[in-house]
Amino acid sequence: MKNGIIIKSKNKYKMGLERYKKKVEKPSVNKTKRTKENLRKHISESQEKPKKDAEEIRLRLLEEIERRSPYPAYWFFDEFFKNKHQPFAREVAVNLAEKYPIYIFAYIDKFLDTEYAEEVITIAGEIIPKAFILDFEKYKDEEFAEKLMRNAAEIEMKAFLLNLPLYSEKPYMEEILRDCLWREPKWVINSLSGARGESYVPDLLNEAIDIDPIAVIRAISRNSHPEQSEFLLKKLAEIYPEEVFKNLEYRDTKNKYVSETIKKIFKEYKDEFPWIILKYSEVFQNDPGFEDELEIAIAECIELREVDYLFEYIEVFADKGYAKHVVEICLEADPAMVEKLQKKKKLLIKIYGTAEQTEKLLQKHTKRAEVAKKYKELAKQTVTRKLLKELTPDAIAGALSNAAASISFQNFNKIFFSKSFQKFLRDRSGKMSFANAFSFVTSIARITIKKEVSLTEKEISAAIKQIWERWEAVKERELFGPQTKLILFSHSEERFSNKKIIENIYKRSGGTDENLLCDEKGKKGKNKILKAMKDAKGNTTILFDGHGTEESLSLSSSDSVNSDIDYEELGKALVESGNMKNFNLVIASCYGYDFIENLYTYLEESGVTERPSVSISSANKNAYSYSGEDDDVVDSKLLIGAHKESDKGKSIKVKHIFEGEKHSWEYEDPSIKVGNEQLGFNKSKHPAEEIARSQYSKEKTQA
Repeated sequence: MKNGIIIKSKNKYKMGLERYKKKVEKPSVNKTKRTKENLRKHISESQEKPKKDAEEIRLRLLEEIERRSPYPAYWFFDEFFKNKHQPFAREVAVNLAEKYPIYIFAYIDKFLDTEYAEEVITIAGEIIPKAFILDFEKYKDEEFAEKLMRNAAEIEMKAFLLNLPLYSEKPYMEEILRDCLWREPKWVINSLSGARGESYVPDLLNEAIDIDPIAVIRAISRNSHPEQSEFLLKKLAEIYPEEVFKNLEYRDTKNKYVSETIKKIFKEYKDEFPWIILKYSEVFQNDPGFEDELEIAIAECIELREVDYLFEYIEVFADKGYAKHVVEICLEADPAMVEKLQKKKKLLIKIYGTAEQTEKLLQKHTKRAEVAKKYKELAKQTVTRKLLKELTPDAIAGALSNAAASISFQNFNKIFFSKSFQKFLRDRSGKMSFANAFSFVTSIARITIKKEVSLTEKEISAAIKQIWERWEAVKERELFGPQTKLILFSHSEERFSNKKIIENIYKRSGGTDENLLCDEKGKKGKNKILKAMKDAKGNTTILFDGHGTEESLSLSSSDSVNSDIDYEELGKALVESGNMKNFNLVIASCYGYDFIENLYTYLEESGVTERPSVSISSANKNAYSYSGEDDDVVDSKLLIGAHKESDKGKSIKVKHIFEGEKHSWEYEDPSIKVGNEQLGFNKSKHPAEEIARSQYSKEKTQA
């Protein structure tokens, strides 16, 4: 297993130990042989003087040990140490354990039934814990076994985990493994298959979710606790759904129940992640409505720009009548995908009928791909009149190839190349990035869909005016700085660092200690967080950094309801404050947009007309937020972008969030909500749904 731990059999280790015993039994020099013969002669001659003989033997053996010759002590152990000369046996054995501990384990049977067994084995085990591990079965029931195993796990963790099946049932294993988990999580997670069937495995995996979720996902199929497996899978799917579907291969599991659980989860999330139906088509292919679901999934993959999945699993629909159309529409949107299709020539020939037609298609889009490649980093560049003149649909296709946008390629171009939008960009030459420009495009699409109007020049122009007025009203608002208080809280996971946020975001922008109203981490601070919101007055930024769902902000991985702050709790606190319009709400978590939407719905249903001045989420609808790569700054890409666009000692404003989009373009899609209007992309299957689907249906019919 890649990056994993392969559990070796006990027999292999025992074979290795036996080979070692043979090695240590073999005298290496003639001098050793002479020592043995001389001692045997001396002992034979001294049988009438046991007391004197014992003392002489003791001194001689200790001398030999000091001279690095431990063999005599083992050769004569049975004859003298266990019987009349036992008084000095302990002393000799202790010396051996201290200087030659491996011999204790090589001849462990000689010591197990002695009065000093615990002392000798403890000394040797602390020096060579690996040897203790290999022979654990012989003293697994001894009182001293737990102490030595804890020592072994501390010093020789890898060997301890490799041999977990030898002692996994011991009651103290859970505590030892938990300690190891925080030191080397991947090792522990991957080794838990060696404790298959133990009741503590699901609990450890549950704790490990926040530490290394992907490793947990891959380990679950080896867990034999059906109910717990289902619980873990559902929890992972809530927090890291995409990672679950990408990394958990149900085909690999021998646990039938787990396999069935995975299938249930796939079906539950297939609408949110349509490519699941393609990747795991065999799960759904026997369903009555599979053909319709497959067609819808393909349309949604096109809409969400996840065309790479369509080409990767093209064999699923290669025999369908619409296969040719799907290939062509995907290549129009992302000509770079032609590289993947080069590896699927046999299937393409099947779809297009002849090798000649297939080659013609590939050549055409290879030329387009070359153009698109030049503009792959366009989003990070500044809008200029000169650059605008040279842009073509193929250039835009290159720029959008790995973007977090979800508007159909055709409608994106319709807006971007419209007269109104081109004028809008020319007027702001040198003042915004193309990432910002693309945000405006998708915001325009959202407005037109909401108004249920067509993408005419008139409607595009009206939408531009509406968005810009909103933007002008809020762009200079301070989020972090000397004039704005801060309520900061985060998930208990270590990487969500309040300290880094305070130092690199808040205080860097001029924030003061007296204006830091709340600095809490984990579920223990929940009441303090809500109280800080209720008591806040004046301009205040509420910032959450951690894991989130559509309904709640998670403070810890605990399953307790009290470990989260849901949108109703947060909404009540905002209302009770009487400070609603002075709040800036910043959610750096997955599904941040959805959480804010639920919050706004709750406020509306409660008869509250006011809203926070601005509500910002690092993730758009049905989307994820991503960890930052600049670990020395903060964990959030949203905040890293604002950090890069702002100057030290000066306030971080709303505009810096917007301008920072170019730094997280490929990963996440921030949303800025002013009142009830939104700036930024929208990854939902809903906002661009009608346009994208109608476009797809139209083109399909024409084809």
